[in-house]
Amino acid sequence: MFGEWQIDKAATCLVKGERHRVCACGAVETEQIPLAVHDYENGTCSVCGKAQPKEEGKGQHSSSNCTSSVNAASLVLPLCLLFAAVYVTRKRK
Repeated sequence: MFGEWQIDKAATCLVKGERHRVCACGAVETEQIPLAVHDYENGTCSVCGKAQPKEEGKGQHSSSNCTSSVNAASLVLPLCLLFAAVYVTRKRK
């Protein structure tokens, strides 16, 4: 039966961590800890220095194509339904 996990190397946003646990029989199990999320303080990660991304609110878009692609995607289903209705109506005549 394995004991509790012990952290050997804590994960950061730059490097993966590592942990281990020991079985009553003496076997050791090790495992990598995935990268941690950035630790933003005052808009900058305190570990790697990466700038915190700005949160996009209503009316803000990251690119000029964002609005047009959203509008085009939202029209696909209604246009398909309209096409199907016209097709069925003409087929019945």
